[in-house]
Amino acid sequence: MAVGEWLDGSPASTCNRRGLTDFTWEQPMLTYRDFRPQPLEKNFFGAVSKYEPMPELMARINAWIKSESIQPLSVETLLVPALVDELRSEIHLDPSLVLHLQTVRVWYLND
Repeated sequence: MAVGEWLDGSPASTCNRRGLTDFTWEQPMLTYRDFRPQPLEKNFFGAVSKYEPMPELMARINAWIKSESIQPLSVETLLVPALVDELRSEIHLDPSLVLHLQTVRVWYLND
C-alpha cells in the first residue's frame, strides 16, 4: 500500500495544480423525493377542485419505491403551498389566503 491509497489499492485522492487535494466520495448521498396529489378536476374558473385521494397517492409512492428498488429511511407528510398554476382562476383571491397541499416526502440513500 502506497501513500494516498486505500487498502484495496485504489487512489484516495488527487492533487490539483494549486496543491489542494480533491477527494472522491463514493458513498451514497441522502436525498428525498416529494409526492404531491395529482389534480383530478377543475372548477368553472379553472382552479383545481379535486385532488388524488391519499390511498391512491400512497399506491403511487409504493409503486415508485418498488420500481426504483430503494429502501426508504423515513417518510413524512408536509403542508406546502400550492403552485401558482393550481390556483389560476378568473377571480381574484385574497393574497392572505394560501392553499396548502399535503405532500409526502420519502427520504432515502441515493446510490
